[in-house]
Amino acid sequence: MWRMHCPTSVKRLSCSRKLASRWSSLPTRIPSSNRIQKRASRSSNRIHSRENRISSKTVRHPRIPPSLRRKKRFPHCVALAKESVSIVTCENSCSAPRRAAFRLIEIGEWQLLFFWFSQVCTFMTLFANRSKWCLPMLLCWALLAACQATAQQPELIVEIEKQEIYEGESVLYRVTLNHVDQPVEPELPGFTDFLVAKLGEQSLDSQQITIINGVRRVVVRRGRQYSYRLTPRRNGDLEIPAPTAVVGTEELRGRVVALRVIPPADQDVVLLEFSVDKDRVYPMQPFRLKLTLAVKDLPGEFAARDPLTVQSDPPVMQATWLDDQQMPAGIRADRSWREVLEPLASRRGNGVQINNIGNSSVFSLFESRATGFHPTPRRTRRQSAADVDTGYWEYAFERTLIPERLGQYAFSPVSVKGTFVTGMRSQRPVGERVFAVSSALTVTVQDVPPEGRPESYIGAIGQFSVRSELSPHSARVGDPMTLTLVVSGEGALAEARPPAIAGMAGVEGAFRMYEATEESQPKARRFTYSLRPLDTKITEFPAIPVSFFDVEQERYVTLHTAPIPLEISAAEQLADTEIVSAAGPEGITGATNLQLREGGIFANELEVLGNDRVRPEIWLRLWLGLVAGFIAVSLVITRVRQIRLQPDRQRRKAAYSRARTELKEARTHAQLQEHRAACECLSHAVTGLVADYTNDRQAGLAPRDVAERLAAIGVADEISQPVLDLLDQCDALRYGVAGEDVVRLVEDADALMESLVNALKRHRV
Repeated sequence: MWRMHCPTSVKRLSCSRKLASRWSSLPTRIPSSNRIQKRASRSSNRIHSRENRISSKTVRHPRIPPSLRRKKRFPHCVALAKESVSIVTCENSCSAPRRAAFRLIEIGEWQLLFFWFSQVCTFMTLFANRSKWCLPMLLCWALLAACQATAQQPELIVEIEKQEIYEGESVLYRVTLNHVDQPVEPELPGFTDFLVAKLGEQSLDSQQITIINGVRRVVVRRGRQYSYRLTPRRNGDLEIPAPTAVVGTEELRGRVVALRVIPPADQDVVLLEFSVDKDRVYPMQPFRLKLTLAVKDLPGEFAARDPLTVQSDPPVMQATWLDDQQMPAGIRADRSWREVLEPLASRRGNGVQINNIGNSSVFSLFESRATGFHPTPRRTRRQSAADVDTGYWEYAFERTLIPERLGQYAFSPVSVKGTFVTGMRSQRPVGERVFAVSSALTVTVQDVPPEGRPESYIGAIGQFSVRSELSPHSARVGDPMTLTLVVSGEGALAEARPPAIAGMAGVEGAFRMYEATEESQPKARRFTYSLRPLDTKITEFPAIPVSFFDVEQERYVTLHTAPIPLEISAAEQLADTEIVSAAGPEGITGATNLQLREGGIFANELEVLGNDRVRPEIWLRLWLGLVAGFIAVSLVITRVRQIRLQPDRQRRKAAYSRARTELKEARTHAQLQEHRAACECLSHAVTGLVADYTNDRQAGLAPRDVAERLAAIGVADEISQPVLDLLDQCDALRYGVAGEDVVRLVEDADALMESLVNALKRHRV
């Protein structure tokens, strides 16, 4: 919204009808919000009220500073409000503005801004009779155009989750290419002090509007956002270098972000040991990561207690290698994190929290609480920081990982922070905030050695077995045969290639081999060959050598399939009389088993052909039947949903559960000797159940009213009378009775509840 104010004092206010008629011709109608319309309406009402109160007294504007107030009579002011615009300007005797100063107090969208700017230009054109207004107006228009062009320029936005972290922790780092139509992934040069892991990317097309102290701000995000996880390699004050991205011919550069990494303090209360059994492995060779959390014994007489069972809030552990989503690309786990951690979950919430894993509460779908993981501890002795033999409790976390690609993989340090008992005060344990971090690990996945690689190596890495099949075992020369070779076991088979069988001894010259087909199966690889025998002297198919690299023995292993016995016979030759030709009956003699047909093998059997004409009436009926069936099913579903969503039906559906809840509260109050509360819960349970089934209001429902409702719907007296007696006893026992009477009354209500519910279901309204 635009407001324009006159910076001079006003001593006399008058309205020029002629000027108002000129304003009515201006195109000031624009889409406006309710807030702007209300302000315009208030401005219009204020103008008309001031016209009725014109006098010779001085009217002082609240926005005019005292330095501008003078005794000289100033020009008249004309205040006009038309729909969503309110403007106050000055007019002298010659209808030209002597002085004017305008102030923009709110800025909306750029389109609205330029619309109002055009209105101001129109106003100045109509009412300014001097050329000195042209240059300022052109400068303002150029400034606004430049601002809009700058706002739409491509930019690279850098955001960081935290400015200060502990050593071993990670921080979320986001890079956004804004106002970019064809974004490319940004480059991160100079990130030598960080372990960088890409978390993903997403497209952005959003608009955020904030209004603070009446100032409206619009933030437009349109482009692509890239998320990374940064883990510092050292502590201290670090700088995250500026990322870069090339958009067209322009190179965008982000900003440098400062990050403070706080080192852990020297302490011996909590110790972390992060280790790996093999730091150099081959593809598909499993390796095991192990984290040992050692916590110092509790002081004094509490030394026999588990130190992870005394905290009110479990310590928090951050371990990326226990999170499947943060596992490095090219590494897979033999078991999911659930299979690893669920056996360690503590029902009492003891232990440590890992990666903020929580489980939902049974009372709310939106409430969650952290889960504690507590491995079986082992007590050991270690040297403390003071070089004193001290007892510790050790908790071990292990996970087996399998590399699938070559490369070097880094695993971030593990950190633990929380409150641990460090001393005694007044015979009570005292805790302190402790932060501990382990060292990072690096595992190198290396390629198999070229030395000693046999010619039959198929590219498989692991431990495998080989078998082959050939069918049929008996054939003639030139008949097709199928050879199947299956390699199965544990390891990398995705890159396995079929063995070169055509050049093997015993195959070359004896069989005609064709290219093999490949098929991947769970933990197996199948190769299928097509071949034809060429000689009757073939008695067996030779053994096939298959070599792979055994990661356990760290050497090449060659296996051979068993030879397959074969029976190859000579191919039969057809006589001339057994070959069908296109010659006439005179050219064929001795054709006793074949029938000749005039017209050859392409003659048509017209008598067996049926009527294949399209019958549109059948398809029309089928289509109409499907449409009618769909409409019928839709109506039935709609009706069922309407019935289920009826308030009285929903109320009856939840009536029994509410009554059971009230009855349970009554039993709890009775056990706590709270007689009055127990009787009130019993009364609410019975009256609420009847009110829900009869669709009445529960408030003010007396025992006699309950009996009348039950009689009105046809409930038998043998059920309604006990209900009435129960409610009367609740009213009688509400004020001070023996505890056993209330307990007995709760048991009677529990027994009566089932029969009452069944009766209400049979006789509901």
